[in-house]
Amino acid sequence: PADLLQDLGFDAERVSVAAGGGASPARDRGLPAGASGDEQAMWSALVAPAPVDRLAGLAGLDLPRATAALVGLEIRRLVRQVGGRYERRAGFDR
Repeated sequence: PADLLQDLGFDAERVSVAAGGGASPARDRGLPAGASGDEQAMWSALVAPAPVDRLAGLAGLDLPRATAALVGLEIRRLVRQVGGRYERRAGFDR
């Protein structure tokens, strides 16, 4: 399936991490110093575009805290919301 994911424009390793497949050392790049613990948790969970409730579950946060963390990352222009899903902005995705 890795070649299929690649053909569709997905990073197979990052998708594997989102599905619980294992850690990726590249997934925390781009997060500025001084980010809150909740923002760090959400950044680590955001390895592929996903809705806030899924990200909250992956990060182990309740929905209000997850939403607040995503808003903080969005204000810093590190993530964006597209079609109800959050994703890392280009340049901060690896």
